[in-house]
Amino acid sequence: MTTLDFTAEQLEFLSVLDAFNGPVPINIVGSLSPLAPGELLDLLRRGKEINLISEPDQDMFALTEELPQNFINVFGEINDKEKIDSIVRQLSQLNLWEEIPFSQKANLLAQSGNEKEAGLLFAEIAQTSLENKNECAAYDNLINVINILPAYLGENVVDTVFVKACQQLCYLCNYFGRYVSILPRVLKFAIEAADRLGDKRSKAILNFHLGFYHFTFGRSSDALQNIETGRLIVEDLGDDDMLMQSSGFMGLYYFFQGLNKEALDMFEKVDLNLGTRTGFLYGPNFLAYSAAYSGHFDRAIGCLDYYYHLAQRMGREPIASIYRASLGKLLIATHKLEDAKHHLLGALEANCPLENEFAGLCAESGLAFYYYRHNNLIKVSEYMDRFYARMMKSRITILSLTPWWVQMVYNAEKQGYQPPPAFSCQNLIENLAKEKNIHLKGISLRLKAKSLSFAGNQKEAIKKLLYKSEACADAASDPIQLGISRLEVAKLKVNEGDIKEACRLAMQARLRLSGQWEFIFPDDLRFLLDKYNDRVNENHFGDGFIEDFINKLSELPYHYSIDHGYSNVLAFTNRAFRAERGAILWMDSIPKKVLQPKAFKNMSASDLHAESFRPYMAAIIRCQKENRPILTSHHSLNNGSNTDGPLSALCLPVCMNGICRGVLYHDNTYVCNCFEQLSKKDLEQVSVHLERYFIRCFEFNKAIQDTKKNAVREAAALTENSGGNELIASCQPMVELLDQADKVARTDSTVLIMGETGVGKEVLAKRIHMMSPRASTPFITVDATTIPDNLVESELFGHEKGSFTGADRQKIGRLELADKGTLFIDEVGELPLPTQAKLLRVLQEKTFIRVGGTLPLESNFRLVVATNRKLEEEVKNKRFREDLYFRLNTVPLILPPLRERGKDIIELAKYFLKQFSTKYKHDDLRLSTEDEKKLRLYHWPGNIRELEHVIERAVILSKGDKIELNIMDTPKPIFVNESSELVTLDELQRRYILHVLVKTGGKIYGSGGAAEILGINRGTLYSRMKKLGIKI
Repeated sequence: MTTLDFTAEQLEFLSVLDAFNGPVPINIVGSLSPLAPGELLDLLRRGKEINLISEPDQDMFALTEELPQNFINVFGEINDKEKIDSIVRQLSQLNLWEEIPFSQKANLLAQSGNEKEAGLLFAEIAQTSLENKNECAAYDNLINVINILPAYLGENVVDTVFVKACQQLCYLCNYFGRYVSILPRVLKFAIEAADRLGDKRSKAILNFHLGFYHFTFGRSSDALQNIETGRLIVEDLGDDDMLMQSSGFMGLYYFFQGLNKEALDMFEKVDLNLGTRTGFLYGPNFLAYSAAYSGHFDRAIGCLDYYYHLAQRMGREPIASIYRASLGKLLIATHKLEDAKHHLLGALEANCPLENEFAGLCAESGLAFYYYRHNNLIKVSEYMDRFYARMMKSRITILSLTPWWVQMVYNAEKQGYQPPPAFSCQNLIENLAKEKNIHLKGISLRLKAKSLSFAGNQKEAIKKLLYKSEACADAASDPIQLGISRLEVAKLKVNEGDIKEACRLAMQARLRLSGQWEFIFPDDLRFLLDKYNDRVNENHFGDGFIEDFINKLSELPYHYSIDHGYSNVLAFTNRAFRAERGAILWMDSIPKKVLQPKAFKNMSASDLHAESFRPYMAAIIRCQKENRPILTSHHSLNNGSNTDGPLSALCLPVCMNGICRGVLYHDNTYVCNCFEQLSKKDLEQVSVHLERYFIRCFEFNKAIQDTKKNAVREAAALTENSGGNELIASCQPMVELLDQADKVARTDSTVLIMGETGVGKEVLAKRIHMMSPRASTPFITVDATTIPDNLVESELFGHEKGSFTGADRQKIGRLELADKGTLFIDEVGELPLPTQAKLLRVLQEKTFIRVGGTLPLESNFRLVVATNRKLEEEVKNKRFREDLYFRLNTVPLILPPLRERGKDIIELAKYFLKQFSTKYKHDDLRLSTEDEKKLRLYHWPGNIRELEHVIERAVILSKGDKIELNIMDTPKPIFVNESSELVTLDELQRRYILHVLVKTGGKIYGSGGAAEILGINRGTLYSRMKKLGIKI
């Protein structure tokens, strides 16, 4: 079959199918065909018979994937830029353009030369794909974005889209373990675009990503510079939220300098939520390595074991394979060799279809490490060769720069292995000596010392190198490497004949190596342990354990949420007991005596319900019923059967006022009998002090809740006093609007109320609240116009004591007060841009942090906002965030001005007349026909609020049964002169402010508003009006 078998018209039609690059409905492709209907159907039938055309769905046609080369060549000649452009124009003229899938639209635009539009569309498709959890499609479309849009950077729209796309692509590159070669260059473009946009948050995040990629490809100096740039931006922002977001990258900053303790502290702050598409995916990996290098292997293994299984359950295979391979490597370090091999081979097998370079490198380096521990040089060489081949292809060098790999290369070379010349141990040692990574530098110094001879004057050089190596290991907080370096010094002392000093150093090394000593301690130095007289204490939970436990427990902070209290205690006890994972189960209701899970560490609720966990759950229940600690093992619980489950477990009762209220559970999956050294007396003392902690925690929580209830009552009282709640309406537009509002009220959707000043936006917001399922909960108001800019965040989010000058006590913010109720933000357009960014994040995650605080707080509120501004224009003028506007504009309600409400003016006037007549005891007042005419003809610039004040003034000034409206009169002069009455300065200010308000039609802020004319900010004006008794 060749192109010669088809007519020019038939090839023209087939080229159209080729241009779409995917299935096309017959009605669309038929409209572009030069063939008659009968000829078209014959061609489609014939094409299917010869496997040239496929019909993947009814009336959907496409070219098959395996096209002969001669057809590809011909279609390439036909489908030039002009041809594709004509197809696009035809589709638009035929009103078929909107019927085409976005992906085909983008491809056609790109082929037709409309690349900017194509790039923007690819970004939109990628966003939709991410929302639909289709990471593969998102990745492909984002690759198109970064290839197309750099040529059009400089326009605000393009810059904004490009900055976001680059951040999304970085996330997906980490997810798939694939690193696009042009990404570092593209990230530099994105950083420049963020700078043009004034988007400091994105600029910081992009610098962090660029730093990570520099590390990945072995450019550590550039990497540290980028991360330092990002860190300085974050500190300049002074944004707790950004500090939290950047903690993973700051962990990398310390990790790649070899500062493991500092890195671990930062990684423990990272939000490790695998459900988000913005999180730091390698957080569990680096947290585990930092913990392992610091000697906390239990925490490291527990973390990776949990996140591997979690990622697997969530169907996130690419990242699960990385976690699993890393878990295998850490199990080798603890000499759990067969468990390690199982995970490493499993990760390698799972990775075959995924082509995750990072996971592949991790698994192959781990298998080389496994066979190295088995002294199988042939297999070590095989996997090291595979590792180097993959590394040179992917250019990912980060995994060749780990302490274990460097030592393995050194020893493998001594046994005859020959790595690629660029990666020889000599080159590694020389390169690491130049690095800023103090951890690796210490190892390189030790290996350099080992390569020297004890003979001659080299002995002093060896001493200097080993002492420097010890100092580096100490600074890196790595007890294992410190112990190994100390053993080398001990060997030197033996050579010098100083056996006593060698014994002391050997014992220090033995204690540093802890549970790893049997696998690391060299045979030729073990005689030194026999000569040492002091007995080695093998008990990790020795004499000082309880005192240390009590001191550290007393330092744990209390939290407003008791759930965070559970989590804090669990994280602490997991570290103290050297457990891999844990849970707290608590009895909320004493009569029911049902234990409910309250917090987890490296496990989840699904683990509690697993079949393999049933014996452990029975032990937890027995612990609670018998009110005594239970130490158990897999062997005893499963009668010696070879089933899945933890090897060791600890159940500890927690009492309150003599009643067992909960159980603290910990276990280890890979370590046997790890809790056996805890005595019954130790466990009883632990229980006593946990009881005291929880009693104080509950008391603190009750005090916080009482304070919060009082604050809610105060806020609700202020809201009640802020105006009437009745909404009067009979004109058709208002009736329709209220019907719509009542329907919306039954949902939890965000509502945006728009309208001029004084039209009753807050009254409508209250109505929505009262008609909602939240009617019995707080309605909390925030008026953005009355709060100074520097106090807006404190008002919204609250603040901690001492967080700024004047913060002499903790303040609960309006968001927190609105928990389970409705939060109404009046004049939302007045919020400063930084506050808008924080509000957006709260709406996305329903969590926030008080000013000066560090703990995330949760609040479940329904949001209603109002504004008299045109937010679309505010967005265009960069005064309001576009993403926040889209988030708020879920259900827009537009209140008409009073002048457009016809008969409602009279009904409202009568309502206010009745209200104020009763208040001021003028029950006989009525509106005359002339009064009603005046009311209808007046244009009401101040809307309902002005009408209310006009009626109130008229009632106060009324004589007999006649009221004085005076709404058409020209305002009296307010200035004083020599012959005028003498007035106070306050009165003069009051009159002038009223005069300006009349001139501005009641407009207080914004362009041409009273605040601008008076030369003061809106907060000052509102305060002065309140002081002078001015209402509008």
